[in-house]
Amino acid sequence: MKDRESGAPLQFLILLVAGFLQRRQKMAIEYLLAENRVLRERLGPKRLRFTDAERRMLAERGKPVGRRLLEEIATLASPETLLRWGTDGWSPRSTTAAGALRRPPAGNGRTQPRSW
Repeated sequence: MKDRESGAPLQFLILLVAGFLQRRQKMAIEYLLAENRVLRERLGPKRLRFTDAERRMLAERGKPVGRRLLEEIATLASPETLLRWGTDGWSPRSTTAAGALRRPPAGNGRTQPRSW
């Protein structure tokens, strides 16, 4: 019984610190949500274009959060879109070789300049 009572002050201290940290996290999240709303309003109704790396990063961060919470906090893309980006079936638009989407060389197709 005495061992149980000796741990009570430590448990109280841990709960106190955890509550403090949770409040700070909540305030930080609320600030970031407000900041995102302001930035989103400045951008207007334009569609945002994300790079493949940005899609991957948002999908990785969004998947553990889950659809229900994403519905409350996601402002840049819908939860369905974020979770779709995170599926294994999604791949970047350019699945061909790196140079395949480049413009062909000017002229008659020769890659070497003409030597006179």
